[in-house]
Amino acid sequence: MHMEATTAGAYHSELSGRDFPRIQILTVRELLEEHRRPDLPVLVLPAYQQAERVSKKPAGQGELFGM
Repeated sequence: MHMEATTAGAYHSELSGRDFPRIQILTVRELLEEHRRPDLPVLVLPAYQQAERVSKKPAGQGELFGM
């Protein structure tokens, strides 16, 4: 497994300018007891614009069944 992980190569993040292993092997013990985490690039979420408020006209009383 470790040989396959090392031969998988690396991912180059343009944002951080670093290389990250494409495959990383962590055991359950490393995750839970040693609190290790995968080495991942920074996650940048796109900025969202706030939508413009739409003003509603006050609803009037409608007629029942169009009468």
